Parts: sequence; structure tokens; C-alpha cells
Amino acid sequence: YPVVLEQKLLKDMVRQTIFAVSVNDSKIVHTGVKFEVAPNLIRLVAVDGSRLAMRTEAINYMGDELSFVVPAKTLNEVTKLIGDDEDTISLGIGKRHIIFEIGSYQIISRLLDGDFLNYKNAIPTTCSATAKVNTREMIESIDRTSLIITDKFKSPVRFVFDDKLVRISSVTALGTANDSFSCEYEGNRIEIGFNNKLLLDALRACDADEVKIELNSGSSPILILPTQGDSFLFLILPMRLKKE
Repeated sequence: YPVVLEQKLLKDMVRQTIFAVSVNDSKIVHTGVKFEVAPNLIRLVAVDGSRLAMRTEAINYMGDELSFVVPAKTLNEVTKLIGDDEDTISLGIGKRHIIFEIGSYQIISRLLDGDFLNYKNAIPTTCSATAKVNTREMIESIDRTSLIITDKFKSPVRFVFDDKLVRISSVTALGTANDSFSCEYEGNRIEIGFNNKLLLDALRACDADEVKIELNSGSSPILILPTQGDSFLFLILPMRLKKE
């Protein structure tokens, strides 16, 4: 029973998860994107040591539940063949291989073996604070604060979530940068550090004007979620901040 979905939907879902696949994990299975298919639902999950990306969408599928991991390299090839029209793509899944049928093309790939991270256990189920932010404002603010962070001068970006404002700053040998942006915040003040690139990757993949950020403490992972529904979920582990 093949899995059929719109080409554009698959392309978007891959783009919104593939950035988080592991590049040099000792577990080969984490260098691919996990697909989970169930009646009327498809979910893609990618993980590396410091983040997780998940995209969930309703599709018209009535077959058995399936779970398989497709190499990132294969998915890059598949998305190159996908056009912007309303056409569908068909996924034929075997024991060890998958066939993508796009128009007159077929891409056959092996699937990755191994134990994929039990991601459901990795996702916090409660949070002690939530922030609702404008996605673009947050991206631009991180960009400005990251100007002094280079490959040579690395530093986490420090975030202080409090009341109606998120204050962010970074310090490297090149100098100090400070910025802030507004948010709707509920919870106690939380100070937390992140790798600027990981945060930007996730925010740029959101495709939403506003996002909700769930926090627990300065040392717990954060979740970036849609303000409504559950179409995407990005989890990012914080970096330890040096004491001022």
C-alpha cells in the first residue's frame, strides 16, 4: 500500500527537518530522517546530539503503520526533482528499500538500520514558562547579536526571558553585543544560553509569523512550537553560560 502525498508538502516537511540530521554521529541511523506513517498521518523526525526537529501533517492514508529511516542524501536528491505544482509523490516501502516515484522518475534507496532515538522520551511534557514571540524579530535580533561570533571566536548567545522582553547578549574577544525583542511571557525569569546557529536553523524552518517557546530552566532543553496545532516541534539543548 503506497504512501501518496503532495510533492510540495513532502518538500516542505523535508526542508523543515533535514537540517537537524546528524552529520557525524557514530549511529548511522541518525544521519537519516525518520518517517512515521499511520492512518491519515505522516511525521518526519531528525535528531543530532543537541537538537531535534519534528514535522507532522495529515495525509490521506489508510494502510498499516510504518516506521523507517531514509538517508538524508536520498532526500536531498528527491527534493531536487520535486516541482512546485500540485502533483503527488508516491512512496513504496519495502523491508530494506524505498522507492520514490515522482512523475516519470523513480529514486530507489536503501533504508537505514538501527535503533533511532526514542524521541518521545526526549521531549519534555511540561513547562514552567512560555514565551510567544514574533519569529522574524527573534531571528533578526539573534543575527545582530551574532555578528561578533565567528568560527574562531565562539560563544553562546545569552537569553534572559522576563516579563514582556527577551534580552539577548553575546561576548567574544571581538566585543560585546546586546539586543532585545518583545514577547508575551508567562513564568519566572529564566537565563539560558544557546548556540546561535542551532536556534536560527529552527526559527527559519518554522514557516510561522509567531511561535511559542516552552522553557523549564536554564539547563533544560527548550521547545519551539506553533502557537496553534502541532505541525512542527523543534527541541534545542542549551549551552552552559560562563558566570558573569
